[in-house]
Amino acid sequence: MKKKGLIISSAVIIALIGGTITWAHGSSAHDDNIADELIANKLVKHDLENSISFTGAVKGDVISVGNVQNSVCKEVKVSDGDYVNAGDTLFVFDDTDLQKEYDKTLEKYNAEREKASLSSSANKKSLQMVIDEENSSLAQAQAKINYAERTLNDSLSKKDQLIIDRDSLTNQKEELRQQITSDDVSDTQKSLLSTDYADISERLQNVILKITTIEDSIPELERNVAIAKENYDNVKAEYESKKAVEQNKIDSEKTQVFEIEQTDLDKIKNKIESCIVKAPASGIISDISVCKGSVANGSVLANIHNNSNCHIEASIAENKIVKLKTGMDVKIKTATTGDEEVDGVIRSISRYGNNNENVVNYSLDIDLIDETKSSELMMNMTANIRIVQDTVKDTYAVPYDAVLNEDGQDYILTAEPLKDHYILKRVYVEKGVNSNYLCEISGEELKDDMLVVIMPKDCDENDEVNIDIE
Repeated sequence: MKKKGLIISSAVIIALIGGTITWAHGSSAHDDNIADELIANKLVKHDLENSISFTGAVKGDVISVGNVQNSVCKEVKVSDGDYVNAGDTLFVFDDTDLQKEYDKTLEKYNAEREKASLSSSANKKSLQMVIDEENSSLAQAQAKINYAERTLNDSLSKKDQLIIDRDSLTNQKEELRQQITSDDVSDTQKSLLSTDYADISERLQNVILKITTIEDSIPELERNVAIAKENYDNVKAEYESKKAVEQNKIDSEKTQVFEIEQTDLDKIKNKIESCIVKAPASGIISDISVCKGSVANGSVLANIHNNSNCHIEASIAENKIVKLKTGMDVKIKTATTGDEEVDGVIRSISRYGNNNENVVNYSLDIDLIDETKSSELMMNMTANIRIVQDTVKDTYAVPYDAVLNEDGQDYILTAEPLKDHYILKRVYVEKGVNSNYLCEISGEELKDDMLVVIMPKDCDENDEVNIDIE
């Protein structure tokens, strides 16, 4: 019969190393035909990860450094690859022309300010005249209020005194009446008392008339007070308006001269300060586009790659991109992290693929979950990326080639002892998670350490195999 060699891997009993297993279809296992080699492993349990692996590059936020247009570069203080801190001086440009422009504008500004100062003095005088007129008019208006209030108060005081007199005369009149009507008073006395009674009655009537006259005049006096106060308020409002007009003239001069000219000076000053170009952020310098003596023309002077917030840029084939989605966790390794895997997360996936010789790749960005890890990475460094899709713990697994299929049923071939040799047997299984090298299998007949044929070519169930010990 044709002989098949069955190599038991290092996971199998070491005593079998160097031996071969032959097979025959239901006949003697000792055949001199040349054997094809077979491989077998002991079945053991594994922790499996179904993952996608690919590479990318470490990137940082790119910040462009601008420049002053039409200025000559006097000094370049950095080189490509230098690390700079925010605020460090990168370039120095000539500010001679700008300084001359500033001095000329300042001279013009001072002249305009002196001229405006003279005009302002005239306007201030006008304002003071209005204030003086206001004080005089308000004094007159206040005098009218005082007169009206004094007249009203005098009338009220007179009324109060007349009321006292009225009450006193009324009492005197009543006393005289009682005496006149008394039987104890003689006729002569009564005659005299009657004269007094008539006099007091007349006086009482005059007092009552005066009280009535005053009471009739009080509403008019109160109106006079109100009118005087209203007149005062009108005068005050009139002069407030006049003062506002004069003040606006003064303020307008300040706005037109001082603020506008100062704005021009500030603009030139800002240009002078920008001749010293400083780093807007910390990072690594690249793409320097200017040298000493060259003229800046508005282009970007350099780029700063900020590694305080590193991310990973990568591309992946279209057959793998469908398995990914934003928010997925990833594991990252670089030359600087060694065997340590840095945690990351997919931030974005491009919706547009790049076709290169009929191979379509899609780009994606990956953020670091722990931003402090950015300090361990270097720009453009290769990043090895692994995305775990499924994980299975403590499960039987075999190499992909060990699983066969017939009529839609998956099975493996195991080698079982038969006297002094082995016989192959089908064990039907169900496949589960696939890792990069192994396939999860499950089935009722599986058990630890059973021998599984790894690459079962041209053999099947009930084929017998032997071990020739050299």
